[in-house]
Amino acid sequence: MTNSKMMNGNMLIVDGLTKCYPGAEVDAVSDLSFALPGGSICGFIGPNGAGKTTTMRICSTLEMPDRGDVWVDGYSVLEYPDEVRKRIGFMPDAFPIDPNVLVEDMLEFFGRAHGLWGDELDAMVESVVAFTTLEELLRKPFGALSKGMKQRAALATVLMHDPQLLILDEPAAGLDPRARVELRTLLQLLAQQGKTILISSHILAELTEICTHAVVIEQGKLKADRSLRSHSAIQTDGGHATDEEDGSFIGTTTLYLETLENAEFVCELLPSIEGIQSCQPHEQGVQLVFQGNREAQAQLLKVLVEKGVQPVRFLEQKMDLEELFLSLTEGNVQ
Repeated sequence: MTNSKMMNGNMLIVDGLTKCYPGAEVDAVSDLSFALPGGSICGFIGPNGAGKTTTMRICSTLEMPDRGDVWVDGYSVLEYPDEVRKRIGFMPDAFPIDPNVLVEDMLEFFGRAHGLWGDELDAMVESVVAFTTLEELLRKPFGALSKGMKQRAALATVLMHDPQLLILDEPAAGLDPRARVELRTLLQLLAQQGKTILISSHILAELTEICTHAVVIEQGKLKADRSLRSHSAIQTDGGHATDEEDGSFIGTTTLYLETLENAEFVCELLPSIEGIQSCQPHEQGVQLVFQGNREAQAQLLKVLVEKGVQPVRFLEQKMDLEELFLSLTEGNVQ
């Protein structure tokens, strides 16, 4: 049976995942849990050897966990791997394609592997080629393509069965700046179509631009599961939190406040206000970490005015993934 109630709007749920390889001193993945809402783009980040690829391979049914489970659209990878494979498109960091195979033949092969034939196959090839702009490359062998074109062709193959969840392992590795921008645009378009994307990359500045969520792991363990949208929630070291769209959820948000008063004066006032977790001078104002919903933010501004502060700018700041990564990890490998 599927577990639709458990999903609660999430396309992907990783539930207590543990994997240990023979001879290893520590688990590659240790009791890892996080959830990914449908239609989101999640940056899956961590140091080398953190367990990202192992997690992605388990999510893609290519490896079995020692403990725990993964649910994709309500289907368990352990109980219903065939149903999961219909819903995912996995793009590994090294795409194992014969360099002599033509791009057109490669797409048709993957389409047939997913049960497409005749007019249905032709229509899907035409649609995917148009989306990835591969028209001029169809008669070229895969090995003759540039790195950027190979990644685009690889992405086209994983789209051939119209998967709901894309799992991409270092897709931007080795790409030049133009190819990275083009890949980023394609991923944003896919998310706009309602697809959910789990992507690992060491190019964190690129992920910051497109991701709605971030999951940080180190030595196989969860360090943070954070929404990068407004009123973001954070889950650290096993804690759990979920976003609510009605604004009633008490999440953790990074705010920037600029006032007519100097930053030192404002920083002295802020710790006495409920919900303020930290504050520090930043550029011409103050950066503060605040726990509360929209109503609490409005109340915060009201209290500041009552205390004599004259706000000029008050806005939320999107978390920079490089800052998040450096603040939560210690550079440990396994």
